[in-house]
Amino acid sequence: MTCTLDISREQEAALRLRASRLGLDLSGYLARLIDADTGDDGGSEENRQAMQLIRAWQADDEAMSPEDALKAEADWQELRAGLNANRAAIGARPMFP
Repeated sequence: MTCTLDISREQEAALRLRASRLGLDLSGYLARLIDADTGDDGGSEENRQAMQLIRAWQADDEAMSPEDALKAEADWQELRAGLNANRAAIGARPMFP
């Protein structure tokens, strides 16, 4: 199913930041949010604890200004690139393709 949602650039940046921190693209992240909201989180205690942690991170992210969110995203992309470069230097596959 395709769904269109009109949001501000700042909201999109914040959502992309949250998604990237989980190693997801925006679509995958939104699907995960919908699953969590509709109660389809797998049901195990481990999943519930993980979702509780993710919700705490989301609350932290929501408290960020749009400028801070963009800075955090840039920092994450720099870290990600550095980790992948280090792995490539030793012949290992990228941690974050």
